Amino acid sequence: MTAVNYSLRKAFAKPLTCFVRVTPQGFLLVPHGVPLPQETVGHLVGRITKVQLTRKRFDENIPVCQSKDGQTAENGTSCAACQHPACRPWLRVRLAQSRRNCIFELNITSANNLFVIEDQAEAQGQRLKDWTLRLTVENHEHWAEVRFARVTSHQARPETQLALPAPALSGKTEAGPAEEQPAEG
Repeated sequence: MTAVNYSLRKAFAKPLTCFVRVTPQGFLLVPHGVPLPQETVGHLVGRITKVQLTRKRFDENIPVCQSKDGQTAENGTSCAACQHPACRPWLRVRLAQSRRNCIFELNITSANNLFVIEDQAEAQGQRLKDWTLRLTVENHEHWAEVRFARVTSHQARPETQLALPAPALSGKTEAGPAEEQPAEG
């Protein structure tokens, strides 16, 4: 392939989509639709382009009910009518990087961390989607909390990531144990 063909192809290439599982050890990246290995990274850097409410209910760490839109469960039940005490809100987030889109879900604590940085952007008269963010994981042993920090242009390159050894997936994680990866929304 010539340099010209490569440049033309690159201009039309779609970014890779990775589903991300938040674990106490970091972010487990699972490429979607391509035969690439999974990898765990210590942080992610990018811009949040989409946030969507979802709801999930677990019974003994197994998802028994979920709603991809936060309004109607997959079984057709209205979330407003059900109001099961074990059902919890989650945020499905899309993080855009230069070469991939990362899709992951945040629990209540991590979602509140996102709201804090969104408030900081708004207090400065800016929009969160215009900020480049660095996401890190705080290990709470049996669960993980995502933390957000703004990255200014002189602090870091957007794709810099710390590779960590891949963890064994067991126990409770941000996306819930033994749960399917979130569907692209």
